[in-house]
Formats: sequence, C-alpha cells, structure tokens
Amino acid sequence: MVKEFYVLQVQLKQRDYDTKNILLLQKLIPQKIVFALEYDEEVQFCIFHTRLQQSEWKHASNAEISLKGLTFDDVWNNIVAEIGRLDNTAEETLEQQIINREEKEKLLRQIEVLEKRCRTEKQTRKKYELHQQLLKLKERAAYE
Repeated sequence: MVKEFYVLQVQLKQRDYDTKNILLLQKLIPQKIVFALEYDEEVQFCIFHTRLQQSEWKHASNAEISLKGLTFDDVWNNIVAEIGRLDNTAEETLEQQIINREEKEKLLRQIEVLEKRCRTEKQTRKKYELHQQLLKLKERAAYE
C-alpha cells in the first residue's frame, strides 16, 4: 500500500550516468521515489519498481508526469506505467510486464550473439547447428 512518494531532482554533470548510482540511492532511501535526472535542458525520469525503469530524455519544458488515479496505489502504478512505457490496463501485472520485457531483451541479445557467431563460423556443420539454434530462438521471440 502506497502512502506517499517523493520526487527527487538530480543535477547530472554528464548525460551518461551509471544506473548503479540510482539503485544505490534507492537502497539508501527506502521510500517510493521518482528520480528526475536533469542534464542541460533535458530531463529523464527513473523509477524503481521490480527493476529500474527509465523514460526517454525530454526537453525540460516538455517533461511531465501525469498524476492519474483515485488512490496513491493507482497514482503510483500509473507513474510506473508511464515511465516504464508499460500498459497499466493489460491483464498482466506491471511486475510481470517488466519481467517479460527483460526476458525478451535477453532473448534478442542471444539472437544477436548467435547471428554473429553464425556469420564468422567457417565449418559447415557447426554453422548449420548455430543456424538451427538461431531459428529456435527467433521462433521463441516471435511467440513472446
């Protein structure tokens, strides 16, 4: 049950930052926090819900988060969905959507690695085996 949440503005010295620092801040401050990371005239929102969710970089004048819901739980879930680009009206929970997205990204990385290995492989038999593995992974990715 969400009773409160905070918005924390962080001024960055460089646009590329280590997400470990945001995770460390989240661990040190055991509250529900929306991080507004600001660099130059751009803002990126981060939120920790199961995993770290990040929005796209936006110009500061266009950066906003809409507060929708009748309870703090609804408002928090809508903020998580907006920042993480998730569907709050789907049958799956936000947590399940986050886990599914991670699994799909992991699968796509595996496909990239296999494609690279397949292109560089010289032996025909090994290349065929890699190609078969690649087809199975692509089929699985299309299914998810």
